[in-house]
Amino acid sequence: MKRVLALLGAAAMVLAAVWIRGAVDSNDDSGSTSPDSADGSLTLVCGPELLAACNGLAESDGDLSVVNEPEADTAARISDGSLVLDAGTAWLAAGPWPGIAAAADRDFPEPTGSEVLAHSPAVIVARTDRLEVLNAACGSANWSCIGDAAAGTWADIGGEASWGRIEVGLPDPDAGDGTVAVNQAVASRVGTSDFATNDLDSPDVEGWFESLAQQSKDNSTSITPLTQFLRVPGSLGVVGALEAEAVTQLESAAVADQLSTAIPEPTAMAEVRLWAADDSDLAAWLDRLGQDRMIGTLTADGWRGGSPDSTGLPEAGVISAVNTRWEQA
Repeated sequence: MKRVLALLGAAAMVLAAVWIRGAVDSNDDSGSTSPDSADGSLTLVCGPELLAACNGLAESDGDLSVVNEPEADTAARISDGSLVLDAGTAWLAAGPWPGIAAAADRDFPEPTGSEVLAHSPAVIVARTDRLEVLNAACGSANWSCIGDAAAGTWADIGGEASWGRIEVGLPDPDAGDGTVAVNQAVASRVGTSDFATNDLDSPDVEGWFESLAQQSKDNSTSITPLTQFLRVPGSLGVVGALEAEAVTQLESAAVADQLSTAIPEPTAMAEVRLWAADDSDLAAWLDRLGQDRMIGTLTADGWRGGSPDSTGLPEAGVISAVNTRWEQA
């Protein structure tokens, strides 16, 4: 009888230990910073220029869903509280967007960012013969010279009369590609990437800036200038883009052998970082997605791995002012 009671007592102790362990595990899960919700689903918010890379990550992770929107829209949603970065939601962005947002909104809940995963310079894309004309007319193709010439025809700067007007297209600065390309264009006009907000009021810059912005808007469509240029070659003559986008899109272009890219001076770079709510969430996200896998996915999509020596961009507050003025022009 004593042996039976002893066995029953031991069994009760085991069951109690299991129950306690389960309760502890349950409590640990509820306070965990691991990027897993109850059903294991995750949300990665991505800028438009990063959509292909984000979709590549989602293909190998069935619990990862991708939200694609311009970085400015994501920043606005974080600012007004309709989007919260947490254990289940992170943001992959091209450019210093949290800093840009914080410059416009002092209460912006600035997140924690990873090291630079990849980068891409802003480039000029045109038909090779047009680019040769620009190089001859401008010394080397740059947006300061292109902006001046855009009111006229290709014949005005030494090209063929049959080429017609010089139609330009820079992407809207509400996303990573546009914010880098537009701010690079201003740096080209001012003569340095370390420019200030008051440089935009210079007589030599203000009119040029408004004209370039207006012409780009007049030529804009629902797709990027690069995509429009490749789909309808005669619609635009010179466009701005990121090298990462140009590399992948030009590969499949019907007239790829007739197209060229140029990296204008001063060079400006879009840097890709993963942003999360805090250090622990960021570490968990990087562990879940795999930092090396993220870098590999980005480089396979045309991005350069690692960090550049310099972004070639002004301070975040100046970028914010440039972007706002472009929208208002």
